[in-house]
Amino acid sequence: MKLWLQNIGASHVRRERRSLERWHEVRAKGKPRFVLESAATWGFTLVGVMDVYDYVTVGSHSASLSELGFYLVAGLVAGAISWFSMERKYQKALNESLKAPPDPQLRITP
Repeated sequence: MKLWLQNIGASHVRRERRSLERWHEVRAKGKPRFVLESAATWGFTLVGVMDVYDYVTVGSHSASLSELGFYLVAGLVAGAISWFSMERKYQKALNESLKAPPDPQLRITP
């Protein structure tokens, strides 16, 4: 059981590290692009899912521009929250890495 919990903890650390490495690339493209891409993804996905749900439960399609507008605005909010959350994690990890002593096992070749 203890080994299983250690594996889960190690997996979480690896996932967090990959996420922060990817964030470095995402943030280089800029906040406006990230927020707009998040809004588009959020908005179009939810309109599609809700349309399928309505078709299955009610038997008709009901997607509208007002729904799309609502979900796009919700996506803007979600994208901005995600940006600030990831930026805070990134800055915290960056500050911790600057304070940490160098890793003797790290081999950098010129």
